[in-house]
Amino acid sequence: MVKQNHKFQNRNISIRLLNNNEVNIKRRKCQNYMLERFDGNRNVSLEMKTLRASNKSQVFLADIDGSRSVVKVHEESSTFNSELFALVLFNESNLTPKLLSYNERRRILELEYFEKPQDSLSEDRLTGFAKYLAEFHGNLAVRAVLSSSDYADLRCGKIADAQRNSSARSREYHAYLESLVLLAEVFGDDYVPFAAGDIKQEHLFLKDEKIVMLDFDSFRLGVLEQIDLLSVLNLTETIDFSSGELRDFIECYLNFRRSAGRLSIDVGLYLRSVGLAAESVGRNDIAKTFL
Repeated sequence: MVKQNHKFQNRNISIRLLNNNEVNIKRRKCQNYMLERFDGNRNVSLEMKTLRASNKSQVFLADIDGSRSVVKVHEESSTFNSELFALVLFNESNLTPKLLSYNERRRILELEYFEKPQDSLSEDRLTGFAKYLAEFHGNLAVRAVLSSSDYADLRCGKIADAQRNSSARSREYHAYLESLVLLAEVFGDDYVPFAAGDIKQEHLFLKDEKIVMLDFDSFRLGVLEQIDLLSVLNLTETIDFSSGELRDFIECYLNFRRSAGRLSIDVGLYLRSVGLAAESVGRNDIAKTFL
């Protein structure tokens, strides 16, 4: 199992698009990698199309004799390791792209290609997104992996105990800590929370008409999973969440989690934990809906 560096790195990186010369250098790097995958066979027909390229990462569509895959290069080891860890952890789940190959030294990932993006989430698609997040956070195979002693320090109870000794005393910090405590009450002290952390519209695609998520640069263990639920606020332009729709969405998510994991979930406690999570990131307008 690939190990993740669990130390949170809150680094603000100014995103800059690469110029043509920079893109060509990165493309050649990926071309060489893909040719090496075919034992250096220069007779294969290889085409590389740039999907996006910034100073953070570069993504190309590789077409080898009609077989397509995505090749992604990370500039930083931290984001490469986060994404690699998530892809390995979820590789058999059908919730993320299949990891086809990777090179740690070059920070290259080769992934399954999805052609059909998810349109902006409408009300009828919200249920699908709630189901996806429920399966993502509650996947039984992933939960079995995280139950091992390797991840003991990332359990809710352990994190909460350790954080209580912190010198931080801000309102947001206390909201974060209390939200962790409530997660432990809902799922148990041994529960390891995690979050994708950076869910955007352009990260959602469809596979067999089911939502699948891409881009796990910000994936972390031991962080509030409720932040992923709040991301729905950034994914819908046509739905007004001021009159209870967010609560309905989260209750729908909990229903899917309850059935998928055969769990008994205290809905009231979990909704309060969502409110505290919102308060921990400064969304007091959302927090008051649940507190």
